[in-house]
Amino acid sequence: MDGLRPLIGEIANQLFTQLRPLVIQVGPTLLGLLLLATVLPRLLAALRPRLRGWSGERRVARVLDRHCLATCHDRLLADGRGGWTQIDHLALTAETIWVIETKHFGCHILGRAHEARWTQRCGRNQHDFQNPLRQNHAHLQAVRARLGDAHQPRGLVVFSGRASFARGRPAGVTTLAELPEVLGASAGQSAPIALQLAWEDLLDATRDDKSTRRAHLDQLTARHGRTTGRLRRRVISLLGLIGLALTVLGWQSLTQPWRMPVTAPERLVAPAPAPTPTPRSQHVRATVDQPSTRSSIDWSHPESVETEACKLAIISVLIEDTAETRRQRAAACDKTTATP
Repeated sequence: MDGLRPLIGEIANQLFTQLRPLVIQVGPTLLGLLLLATVLPRLLAALRPRLRGWSGERRVARVLDRHCLATCHDRLLADGRGGWTQIDHLALTAETIWVIETKHFGCHILGRAHEARWTQRCGRNQHDFQNPLRQNHAHLQAVRARLGDAHQPRGLVVFSGRASFARGRPAGVTTLAELPEVLGASAGQSAPIALQLAWEDLLDATRDDKSTRRAHLDQLTARHGRTTGRLRRRVISLLGLIGLALTVLGWQSLTQPWRMPVTAPERLVAPAPAPTPTPRSQHVRATVDQPSTRSSIDWSHPESVETEACKLAIISVLIEDTAETRRQRAAACDKTTATP
């Protein structure tokens, strides 16, 4: 078993070396998809109530725009206590001004007018929410404080979903289908001058700017302690953006083809190209113009010590190999044969 450990380690090292480019190329995409798969359900769960509320408010707004003389949606109004209150809808009819709160709930609703909390029950699941009549009462009080005693606005809670009331529907609560009947017919009519002036004064008092909305959110945070929920949604949104960015960047890298890296063995050396033969007629010229490919003579070696005449004779043989030059070399170097 001990003898297999080096082999296993070598195999693992080779696999890591071969697959490392693939991991670098595919890794960001896999990490981004993992983040998106983890974050998206939580993000949708956190945003689902807001999306439902926005959808319900849009449905109610379309009905109000068709059946009322003038409307105003999603505005902030001073509550008379140094803060702000958010009103879903303000509507002007020929008789009065309506202050409307929208709830987009389904399933069964359990609650009475005097109860602080109502319950939504869907099968075995249920959750509590604030009594919308009490919530809208605060909006109604803010409008009355602005208009004074000369006008008495009316409050209404509209359930835009498919909600049913098992214990009976409390007074001041209606559904989206019954809303036109509750508002009454205002087509072809006009509101009294005093009511129109009160409506214009009320619109002048409402706000829709970012600074006022930020102050309202700070007020809700201080009152209900929602800082943790807001921070959680921001962190989830940030992780979702990071996952999306990693997915996009990784997908761009995936468009490039990947190839398994191939490394040549270290001992495998390409053979040197064969030398090109030089014609004999160009032998002397090539020898003069280019460095000689023959082994150079080390004149400083002890066995290569000759006289100056011997050196010149040897050079003559190298330049022109003839019988005369060989004889001269033999004579200068005391050789008994003329063959090199």
